[in-house]
Amino acid sequence: ALPAPSPPPFRGPVTASVARHYDVAVVGAGPVGAVAALAHARRGARVALCEANPSSARRLAGEWLHPPAIQVLREIGIDLPSEIPEHARGQGFVVFPDDGSAPCLLPYGDGALAYSCRHQALVETLRLAAASHSGVEYRPGVRVRHIEGRSLHYTQNGSSGFLTADRIVGADGRGSIVRTSLGLSVARSVSSRMVGLLLPDAELPFEGYGHVLLGGPGPVLCYRIAPRHVRLILDVPLHGPAGRERAAFLWDGYADVLPGALRAPFRRVLSAGAFEGAANGVRGRRVYGRDDRFLVGDAVGYHHPLTAVGMALGFKDALCLAHCQSVAEYRARRRPASRVAELLAVGLYEALADSADEAVATRRAIYAMWRRRAAEGTRTMGYLACRDTRVVPFAWAFSRTIGRALRGLGGAAWRSGQWGHAGRVAGALLGRLRWLVVGILSGRAREESRPEPQDRVAEGRGVRAAPPSR
Repeated sequence: ALPAPSPPPFRGPVTASVARHYDVAVVGAGPVGAVAALAHARRGARVALCEANPSSARRLAGEWLHPPAIQVLREIGIDLPSEIPEHARGQGFVVFPDDGSAPCLLPYGDGALAYSCRHQALVETLRLAAASHSGVEYRPGVRVRHIEGRSLHYTQNGSSGFLTADRIVGADGRGSIVRTSLGLSVARSVSSRMVGLLLPDAELPFEGYGHVLLGGPGPVLCYRIAPRHVRLILDVPLHGPAGRERAAFLWDGYADVLPGALRAPFRRVLSAGAFEGAANGVRGRRVYGRDDRFLVGDAVGYHHPLTAVGMALGFKDALCLAHCQSVAEYRARRRPASRVAELLAVGLYEALADSADEAVATRRAIYAMWRRRAAEGTRTMGYLACRDTRVVPFAWAFSRTIGRALRGLGGAAWRSGQWGHAGRVAGALLGRLRWLVVGILSGRAREESRPEPQDRVAEGRGVRAAPPSR
Protein backbone atom coordinates (compact mmCIF):
# COMPACT_ATOMS: atom_id res chain seq x y z
CA ALA A 1 0.00 0.00 0.00
CA LEU A 2 1.06 3.58 -0.57
CA PRO A 3 2.01 5.73 2.43
CA ALA A 4 -0.44 8.35 3.68
CA PRO A 5 -0.86 11.30 1.31
CA SER A 6 1.89 13.91 1.61
CA PRO A 7 3.54 16.34 -0.81
CA PRO A 8 4.95 14.22 -3.67
CA PRO A 9 8.74 14.08 -3.97
CA PHE A 10 10.40 16.65 -6.20
CA ARG A 11 13.55 15.54 -7.96
CA GLY A 12 15.03 18.94 -8.72
CA PRO A 13 14.44 21.61 -11.35
CA VAL A 14 14.68 21.09 -15.06
CA THR A 15 16.52 24.03 -16.62
CA ALA A 16 17.36 24.93 -20.17
CA SER A 17 21.00 23.97 -19.60
CA VAL A 18 20.05 20.45 -18.52
CA ALA A 19 16.97 19.89 -20.65
CA ARG A 20 15.80 16.30 -20.45
CA HIS A 21 14.15 13.98 -22.90
CA TYR A 22 11.28 11.71 -21.91
CA ASP A 23 9.21 9.06 -23.57
CA VAL A 24 6.06 10.83 -22.38
CA ALA A 25 5.35 14.32 -21.04
CA VAL A 26 2.00 14.68 -19.25
CA VAL A 27 0.85 18.28 -18.88
CA GLY A 28 -1.42 18.60 -15.85
CA ALA A 29 -1.15 16.56 -12.64
CA GLY A 30 -4.78 16.44 -11.65
CA PRO A 31 -6.46 13.06 -11.17
CA VAL A 32 -6.51 12.22 -14.90
CA GLY A 33 -2.96 13.42 -15.49
CA ALA A 34 -1.62 11.41 -12.55
CA VAL A 35 -3.41 8.30 -13.83
CA ALA A 36 -2.03 8.89 -17.33
CA ALA A 37 1.52 9.26 -16.00
CA LEU A 38 1.31 6.13 -13.88
CA ALA A 39 -0.36 4.07 -16.62
CA HIS A 40 2.45 4.93 -19.06
CA ALA A 41 5.19 4.39 -16.49
CA ARG A 42 3.87 0.94 -15.61
CA ARG A 43 4.35 0.02 -19.26
CA GLY A 44 8.01 1.03 -19.12
CA ALA A 45 7.89 4.66 -20.26
CA ARG A 46 9.97 7.43 -18.72
CA VAL A 47 7.43 10.13 -17.88
CA ALA A 48 7.57 13.81 -16.95
CA LEU A 49 4.47 14.88 -15.00
CA CYS A 50 4.19 18.68 -15.11
CA GLU A 51 1.87 20.69 -12.89
CA ALA A 52 1.66 24.49 -13.15
CA ASN A 53 -0.36 25.04 -9.97
CA PRO A 54 -0.02 22.31 -7.33
CA SER A 55 -2.46 24.13 -5.03
CA SER A 56 -5.27 23.74 -7.58
CA ALA A 57 -6.22 20.48 -5.83
CA ARG A 58 -8.04 22.57 -3.23
CA ARG A 59 -10.76 23.63 -5.67
CA LEU A 60 -14.31 22.38 -6.15
CA ALA A 61 -14.02 19.53 -8.66
CA GLY A 62 -14.73 15.84 -9.25
CA GLU A 63 -15.26 13.70 -6.16
CA TRP A 64 -17.66 10.90 -7.15
CA LEU A 65 -15.97 7.98 -8.90
CA HIS A 66 -18.26 5.55 -10.71
CA PRO A 67 -17.27 1.83 -10.53
CA PRO A 68 -15.28 1.85 -13.83
CA ALA A 69 -13.08 4.66 -12.48
CA ILE A 70 -12.33 2.55 -9.39
CA GLN A 71 -11.51 -0.39 -11.66
CA VAL A 72 -9.02 1.72 -13.63
CA LEU A 73 -7.26 2.69 -10.40
CA ARG A 74 -7.03 -0.96 -9.37
CA GLU A 75 -5.51 -1.83 -12.74
CA ILE A 76 -2.68 0.64 -12.12
CA GLY A 77 -2.10 -0.59 -8.57
CA ILE A 78 -4.17 1.85 -6.49
CA ASP A 79 -6.76 0.62 -3.99
CA LEU A 80 -8.48 3.91 -3.28
CA PRO A 81 -10.46 2.86 -0.19
CA SER A 82 -7.30 1.80 1.62
CA GLU A 83 -5.37 4.92 0.57
CA ILE A 84 -7.98 7.50 1.63
CA PRO A 85 -9.54 6.68 5.02
CA GLU A 86 -12.04 9.57 4.79
CA HIS A 87 -14.25 8.27 2.00
CA ALA A 88 -17.76 6.96 1.38
CA ARG A 89 -19.16 4.19 -0.79
CA GLY A 90 -21.96 4.64 -3.32
CA GLN A 91 -24.42 2.06 -4.65
CA GLY A 92 -25.91 4.32 -7.34
CA PHE A 93 -28.17 7.40 -7.55
CA VAL A 94 -31.62 8.20 -6.23
CA VAL A 95 -33.69 10.85 -8.03
CA PHE A 96 -36.25 12.98 -6.19
CA PRO A 97 -38.76 14.13 -8.87
CA ASP A 98 -39.86 17.75 -9.15
CA ASP A 99 -43.52 16.72 -8.94
CA GLY A 100 -43.15 15.55 -5.34
CA SER A 101 -43.72 11.89 -6.18
CA ALA A 102 -41.77 9.03 -4.65
CA PRO A 103 -37.99 8.91 -5.25
CA CYS A 104 -36.64 6.72 -8.06
CA LEU A 105 -33.81 4.41 -6.99
CA LEU A 106 -31.11 3.75 -9.62
CA PRO A 107 -28.63 1.18 -8.26
CA TYR A 108 -25.53 0.06 -10.14
CA GLY A 109 -26.44 -3.57 -9.54
CA ASP A 110 -24.16 -6.62 -9.36
CA GLY A 111 -22.64 -5.32 -6.12
CA ALA A 112 -20.73 -2.59 -7.97
CA LEU A 113 -19.67 0.37 -5.83
CA ALA A 114 -18.65 3.95 -6.43
CA TYR A 115 -16.43 5.88 -4.03
CA SER A 116 -16.45 9.54 -3.09
CA CYS A 117 -13.89 11.62 -1.23
CA ARG A 118 -12.53 15.15 -1.01
CA HIS A 119 -11.03 16.26 -4.33
CA GLN A 120 -7.85 17.38 -2.62
CA ALA A 121 -7.35 13.98 -0.99
CA LEU A 122 -7.91 12.26 -4.34
CA VAL A 123 -5.42 14.48 -6.18
CA GLU A 124 -2.73 14.19 -3.50
CA THR A 125 -3.10 10.41 -3.36
CA LEU A 126 -2.85 9.98 -7.13
CA ARG A 127 0.05 12.44 -7.46
CA LEU A 128 1.93 10.59 -4.75
CA ALA A 129 1.29 7.25 -6.43
CA ALA A 130 2.60 8.59 -9.74
CA ALA A 131 5.59 10.41 -8.24
CA SER A 132 6.57 7.34 -6.22
CA HIS A 133 6.98 5.28 -9.38
CA SER A 134 10.59 5.10 -10.57
CA GLY A 135 9.53 5.91 -14.13
CA VAL A 136 7.82 9.23 -13.27
CA GLU A 137 9.43 12.59 -12.55
CA TYR A 138 6.90 14.89 -10.94
CA ARG A 139 7.57 18.56 -11.79
CA PRO A 140 5.49 20.95 -9.65
CA GLY A 141 5.50 24.60 -10.68
CA VAL A 142 6.33 23.82 -14.32
CA ARG A 143 3.96 25.92 -16.42
CA VAL A 144 4.10 24.98 -20.10
CA ARG A 145 3.88 28.16 -22.18
CA HIS A 146 4.06 26.80 -25.71
CA ILE A 147 4.83 23.62 -27.61
CA GLU A 148 6.96 23.34 -30.73
CA GLY A 149 7.26 19.90 -32.27
CA ARG A 150 8.28 17.65 -29.39
CA SER A 151 9.61 20.49 -27.23
CA LEU A 152 7.66 21.91 -24.30
CA HIS A 153 8.81 25.39 -23.31
CA TYR A 154 7.94 26.36 -19.76
CA THR A 155 8.58 28.71 -16.89
CA GLN A 156 9.31 27.65 -13.33
CA ASN A 157 10.05 29.91 -10.37
CA GLY A 158 10.86 32.82 -12.67
CA SER A 159 13.19 30.83 -14.90
CA SER A 160 12.63 29.46 -18.39
CA GLY A 161 13.44 26.03 -19.73
CA PHE A 162 12.31 23.28 -22.01
CA LEU A 163 12.04 19.54 -22.15
CA THR A 164 11.36 17.14 -25.00
CA ALA A 165 9.20 14.06 -25.26
CA ASP A 166 8.21 11.52 -27.90
CA ARG A 167 4.59 11.72 -26.73
CA ILE A 168 2.86 14.77 -25.25
CA VAL A 169 -0.34 14.20 -23.25
CA GLY A 170 -2.69 17.07 -22.48
CA ALA A 171 -4.38 16.38 -19.15
CA ASP A 172 -4.59 20.09 -18.36
CA GLY A 173 -8.34 20.49 -18.40
CA ARG A 174 -10.70 22.79 -20.21
CA GLY A 175 -8.10 25.48 -20.98
CA SER A 176 -5.52 22.93 -22.13
CA ILE A 177 -2.30 24.38 -23.60
CA VAL A 178 -1.83 21.09 -25.47
CA ARG A 179 -5.26 21.51 -27.00
CA THR A 180 -4.37 25.08 -27.97
CA SER A 181 -1.15 23.86 -29.60
CA LEU A 182 -3.31 21.77 -31.96
CA GLY A 183 -5.11 24.91 -33.13
CA LEU A 184 -8.28 23.97 -31.23
CA SER A 185 -10.50 26.36 -29.35
CA VAL A 186 -10.55 26.47 -25.56
CA ALA A 187 -13.30 29.10 -25.48
CA ARG A 188 -15.87 28.30 -22.83
CA SER A 189 -19.64 28.55 -23.20
CA VAL A 190 -20.96 28.83 -19.65
CA SER A 191 -24.37 27.21 -19.22
CA SER A 192 -24.84 27.60 -15.47
CA ARG A 193 -22.85 27.95 -12.28
CA MET A 194 -22.12 25.37 -9.63
CA VAL A 195 -22.09 26.18 -5.91
CA GLY A 196 -20.59 23.58 -3.58
CA LEU A 197 -21.06 23.32 0.17
CA LEU A 198 -19.75 20.83 2.71
CA LEU A 199 -22.37 19.99 5.33
CA PRO A 200 -21.06 18.60 8.65
CA ASP A 201 -23.05 16.11 10.72
CA ALA A 202 -25.73 15.74 8.05
CA GLU A 203 -27.85 12.67 7.30
CA LEU A 204 -29.12 11.51 3.92
CA PRO A 205 -32.48 9.76 3.34
CA PHE A 206 -30.79 7.03 1.29
CA GLU A 207 -27.34 6.51 2.72
CA GLY A 208 -24.96 5.01 0.19
CA TYR A 209 -26.57 6.78 -2.78
CA GLY A 210 -25.93 10.01 -4.63
CA HIS A 211 -29.08 12.13 -4.38
CA VAL A 212 -30.40 14.14 -7.34
CA LEU A 213 -32.97 16.64 -6.09
CA LEU A 214 -35.25 18.41 -8.57
CA GLY A 215 -37.73 21.25 -8.26
CA GLY A 216 -35.47 24.21 -7.46
CA PRO A 217 -33.96 26.82 -9.78
CA GLY A 218 -31.61 24.06 -10.89
CA PRO A 219 -30.88 20.43 -10.00
CA VAL A 220 -29.07 19.55 -6.77
CA LEU A 221 -26.57 16.71 -6.36
CA CYS A 222 -25.62 15.60 -2.87
CA TYR A 223 -23.68 12.62 -1.58
CA ARG A 224 -21.73 11.54 1.45
CA ILE A 225 -18.08 12.38 1.08
CA ALA A 226 -16.80 11.23 4.48
CA PRO A 227 -18.30 9.60 7.59
CA ARG A 228 -19.35 13.00 9.01
CA HIS A 229 -19.73 15.16 5.90
CA VAL A 230 -22.13 15.47 2.98
CA ARG A 231 -21.27 17.34 -0.21
CA LEU A 232 -24.05 19.53 -1.63
CA ILE A 233 -23.75 20.84 -5.19
CA LEU A 234 -26.29 23.33 -6.50
CA ASP A 235 -26.80 24.06 -10.18
CA VAL A 236 -27.42 27.84 -10.25
CA PRO A 237 -28.79 29.65 -13.32
CA LEU A 238 -26.64 32.42 -14.75
CA HIS A 239 -29.22 35.03 -13.78
CA GLY A 240 -28.78 34.21 -10.06
CA PRO A 241 -27.42 37.07 -7.92
CA ALA A 242 -23.83 37.37 -6.73
CA GLY A 243 -22.24 38.85 -3.65
CA ARG A 244 -24.11 39.15 -0.37
CA GLU A 245 -27.46 38.47 -2.02
CA ARG A 246 -26.38 35.01 -3.19
CA ALA A 247 -26.82 33.26 0.20
CA ALA A 248 -30.41 34.50 0.46
CA PHE A 249 -31.13 33.43 -3.12
CA LEU A 250 -29.72 29.95 -2.49
CA TRP A 251 -31.77 29.50 0.67
CA ASP A 252 -35.02 30.76 -0.87
CA GLY A 253 -34.55 28.74 -4.04
CA TYR A 254 -33.20 25.42 -2.80
CA ALA A 255 -34.14 24.86 0.85
CA ASP A 256 -37.58 23.44 0.05
CA VAL A 257 -36.21 20.75 -2.29
CA LEU A 258 -33.70 19.50 0.29
CA PRO A 259 -34.55 16.60 2.60
CA GLY A 260 -35.50 17.93 6.02
CA ALA A 261 -32.33 16.64 7.71
CA LEU A 262 -30.16 18.76 5.39
CA ARG A 263 -31.89 22.11 5.85
CA ALA A 264 -30.41 23.11 9.22
CA PRO A 265 -26.79 22.35 8.22
CA PHE A 266 -27.45 24.03 4.85
CA ARG A 267 -28.57 27.22 6.60
CA ARG A 268 -25.57 27.20 8.95
CA VAL A 269 -23.06 26.79 6.12
CA LEU A 270 -24.77 29.47 4.03
CA SER A 271 -24.78 31.88 6.97
CA ALA A 272 -21.05 31.32 7.43
CA GLY A 273 -20.44 32.01 3.73
CA ALA A 274 -18.60 28.70 3.46
CA PHE A 275 -19.33 27.81 -0.15
CA GLU A 276 -17.36 27.58 -3.37
CA GLY A 277 -18.27 28.23 -6.97
CA ALA A 278 -17.37 27.05 -10.46
CA ALA A 279 -18.72 27.41 -14.01
CA ASN A 280 -20.52 24.66 -15.90
CA GLY A 281 -20.35 24.21 -19.65
CA VAL A 282 -20.38 21.72 -22.50
CA ARG A 283 -17.76 20.71 -25.04
CA GLY A 284 -18.27 17.60 -27.15
CA ARG A 285 -15.59 14.90 -27.13
CA ARG A 286 -14.56 15.27 -30.74
CA VAL A 287 -10.78 15.66 -31.04
CA TYR A 288 -8.45 13.22 -29.25
CA GLY A 289 -5.15 14.54 -30.54
CA ARG A 290 -2.94 14.73 -33.59
CA ASP A 291 0.49 13.34 -34.46
CA ASP A 292 2.38 12.93 -31.16
CA ARG A 293 0.02 15.06 -29.06
CA PHE A 294 -2.87 13.43 -27.25
CA LEU A 295 -5.76 14.74 -25.16
CA VAL A 296 -7.40 13.07 -22.16
CA GLY A 297 -10.24 13.95 -19.80
CA ASP A 298 -11.64 17.48 -19.91
CA ALA A 299 -9.03 18.47 -22.51
CA VAL A 300 -11.02 16.25 -24.91
CA GLY A 301 -14.46 17.45 -23.79
CA TYR A 302 -16.71 17.85 -20.78
CA HIS A 303 -20.35 17.93 -19.67
CA HIS A 304 -22.42 19.06 -16.74
CA PRO A 305 -21.22 17.51 -13.43
CA LEU A 306 -24.73 16.41 -12.42
CA THR A 307 -24.06 12.95 -13.83
CA ALA A 308 -20.51 12.71 -12.36
CA VAL A 309 -19.30 10.98 -15.53
CA GLY A 310 -16.19 13.12 -16.08
CA MET A 311 -13.78 11.21 -13.85
CA ALA A 312 -14.73 7.81 -15.28
CA LEU A 313 -14.30 9.06 -18.85
CA GLY A 314 -10.95 10.69 -18.04
CA PHE A 315 -9.50 7.69 -16.22
CA LYS A 316 -10.54 5.38 -19.04
CA ASP A 317 -8.98 7.80 -21.54
CA ALA A 318 -5.70 7.70 -19.64
CA LEU A 319 -5.54 3.92 -19.32
CA CYS A 320 -6.55 3.36 -22.94
CA LEU A 321 -3.96 5.82 -24.24
CA ALA A 322 -1.13 4.00 -22.46
CA HIS A 323 -1.97 0.94 -24.57
CA CYS A 324 -2.28 2.77 -27.91
CA GLN A 325 0.42 3.41 -30.48
CA SER A 326 -1.22 6.28 -32.37
CA VAL A 327 -3.91 8.94 -32.23
CA ALA A 328 -5.92 6.96 -34.78
CA GLU A 329 -5.93 3.86 -32.59
CA TYR A 330 -6.72 5.86 -29.46
CA ARG A 331 -9.58 7.71 -31.14
CA ALA A 332 -10.99 4.52 -32.66
CA ARG A 333 -11.14 2.91 -29.21
CA ARG A 334 -12.37 5.83 -27.14
CA ARG A 335 -15.01 7.34 -29.41
CA PRO A 336 -17.37 4.36 -29.41
CA ALA A 337 -16.60 3.60 -25.76
CA SER A 338 -17.61 7.08 -24.58
CA ARG A 339 -20.45 7.81 -27.02
CA VAL A 340 -23.33 6.51 -24.89
CA ALA A 341 -22.18 8.13 -21.64
CA GLU A 342 -21.70 11.43 -23.44
CA LEU A 343 -25.13 11.40 -25.10
CA LEU A 344 -26.85 10.40 -21.86
CA ALA A 345 -25.00 13.05 -19.82
CA VAL A 346 -26.21 15.76 -22.19
CA GLY A 347 -29.72 14.42 -22.69
CA LEU A 348 -30.40 13.56 -19.06
CA TYR A 349 -29.24 16.92 -17.72
CA GLU A 350 -31.46 18.69 -20.23
CA ALA A 351 -34.45 16.53 -19.40
CA LEU A 352 -34.03 17.04 -15.64
CA ALA A 353 -33.08 20.72 -15.67
CA ASP A 354 -35.01 22.36 -18.49
CA SER A 355 -38.44 23.91 -17.92
CA ALA A 356 -39.61 23.66 -21.55
CA ASP A 357 -42.79 21.64 -22.10
CA GLU A 358 -41.00 18.91 -24.05
CA ALA A 359 -38.48 18.53 -21.19
CA VAL A 360 -41.32 18.18 -18.69
CA ALA A 361 -42.95 15.53 -20.88
CA THR A 362 -39.63 13.70 -21.19
CA ARG A 363 -39.08 13.85 -17.43
CA ARG A 364 -42.46 12.29 -16.73
CA ALA A 365 -41.74 9.53 -19.23
CA ILE A 366 -38.36 8.87 -17.59
CA TYR A 367 -39.92 8.64 -14.13
CA ALA A 368 -42.54 6.21 -15.46
CA MET A 369 -39.86 4.10 -17.11
CA TRP A 370 -37.79 3.87 -13.93
CA ARG A 371 -40.84 2.98 -11.82
CA ARG A 372 -42.25 0.43 -14.25
CA ARG A 373 -39.22 -1.83 -14.03
CA ALA A 374 -36.41 -1.66 -11.48
CA ALA A 375 -34.04 -2.99 -14.13
CA GLU A 376 -34.47 0.25 -16.12
CA GLY A 377 -32.85 2.23 -13.32
CA THR A 378 -29.91 -0.15 -13.25
CA ARG A 379 -29.68 0.03 -17.03
CA THR A 380 -29.55 3.85 -16.86
CA MET A 381 -26.70 3.74 -14.35
CA GLY A 382 -24.87 1.24 -16.52
CA TYR A 383 -24.95 3.68 -19.44
CA LEU A 384 -24.13 6.69 -17.29
CA ALA A 385 -21.20 5.07 -15.48
CA CYS A 386 -19.58 3.84 -18.72
CA ARG A 387 -20.25 0.21 -17.76
CA ASP A 388 -22.51 -0.39 -20.77
CA THR A 389 -21.28 1.28 -23.96
CA ARG A 390 -23.63 -0.40 -26.46
CA VAL A 391 -25.22 2.19 -28.71
CA VAL A 392 -28.17 0.18 -30.07
CA PRO A 393 -29.78 -0.76 -26.71
CA PHE A 394 -29.28 2.81 -25.50
CA ALA A 395 -30.84 4.27 -28.64
CA TRP A 396 -33.80 1.90 -28.29
CA ALA A 397 -34.33 2.89 -24.64
CA PHE A 398 -34.07 6.59 -25.54
CA SER A 399 -36.58 6.15 -28.38
CA ARG A 400 -39.03 4.29 -26.16
CA THR A 401 -38.85 7.12 -23.63
CA ILE A 402 -39.66 9.71 -26.29
CA GLY A 403 -42.45 7.44 -27.55
CA ARG A 404 -43.92 7.27 -24.05
CA ALA A 405 -43.72 11.07 -23.80
CA LEU A 406 -45.54 11.40 -27.15
CA ARG A 407 -48.30 9.04 -26.03
CA GLY A 408 -48.76 11.00 -22.81
CA LEU A 409 -48.89 14.22 -24.80
CA GLY A 410 -51.51 12.79 -27.13
CA GLY A 411 -53.67 11.71 -24.19
CA ALA A 412 -53.46 15.15 -22.62
CA ALA A 413 -54.37 16.81 -25.92
CA TRP A 414 -57.38 14.51 -26.32
CA ARG A 415 -58.66 15.50 -22.89
CA SER A 416 -57.95 19.24 -23.21
CA GLY A 417 -58.44 19.78 -26.91
CA GLN A 418 -55.18 21.78 -27.12
CA TRP A 419 -53.95 20.09 -30.28
CA GLY A 420 -51.92 23.08 -31.51
CA HIS A 421 -49.82 23.18 -28.36
CA ALA A 422 -49.47 19.39 -28.42
CA GLY A 423 -48.24 19.55 -32.00
CA ARG A 424 -45.53 22.07 -31.15
CA VAL A 425 -44.35 19.99 -28.19
CA ALA A 426 -44.44 16.81 -30.29
CA GLY A 427 -42.24 18.52 -32.88
CA ALA A 428 -39.73 19.39 -30.17
CA LEU A 429 -39.77 15.78 -28.90
CA LEU A 430 -39.12 14.48 -32.40
CA GLY A 431 -36.25 16.97 -32.56
CA ARG A 432 -34.72 15.12 -29.63
CA LEU A 433 -34.86 11.89 -31.59
CA ARG A 434 -33.13 13.62 -34.47
CA TRP A 435 -30.47 14.87 -32.03
CA LEU A 436 -29.89 11.28 -30.92
CA VAL A 437 -29.53 10.01 -34.48
CA VAL A 438 -27.07 12.79 -35.33
CA GLY A 439 -25.13 12.05 -32.15
CA ILE A 440 -24.83 8.36 -32.99
CA LEU A 441 -23.94 8.87 -36.63
CA SER A 442 -21.36 11.52 -35.76
CA GLY A 443 -19.35 8.79 -34.01
CA ARG A 444 -17.92 7.86 -37.40
CA ALA A 445 -14.32 8.94 -37.88
CA ARG A 446 -13.87 12.34 -39.48
CA GLU A 447 -10.93 14.37 -40.62
CA GLU A 448 -9.45 15.89 -37.46
CA SER A 449 -7.80 18.80 -39.27
CA ARG A 450 -11.14 20.38 -40.09
CA PRO A 451 -12.05 23.46 -38.03
CA GLU A 452 -13.81 22.50 -34.85
CA PRO A 453 -17.41 23.69 -34.56
CA GLN A 454 -18.38 25.64 -31.48
CA ASP A 455 -20.87 24.03 -29.12
CA ARG A 456 -24.05 26.09 -29.38
CA VAL A 457 -25.08 26.39 -25.75
CA ALA A 458 -28.41 28.00 -25.06
CA GLU A 459 -28.13 31.05 -22.88
CA GLY A 460 -28.97 30.46 -19.25
CA ARG A 461 -29.78 26.80 -18.85
CA GLY A 462 -27.30 25.13 -21.04
CA VAL A 463 -27.65 22.10 -23.25
CA ARG A 464 -30.86 22.20 -25.26
CA ALA A 465 -29.01 23.64 -28.27
CA ALA A 466 -25.72 21.87 -27.62
CA PRO A 467 -25.06 19.36 -30.39
CA PRO A 468 -23.43 16.01 -29.69
CA SER A 469 -19.74 15.79 -30.41
CA ARG A 470 -18.78 15.51 -34.03
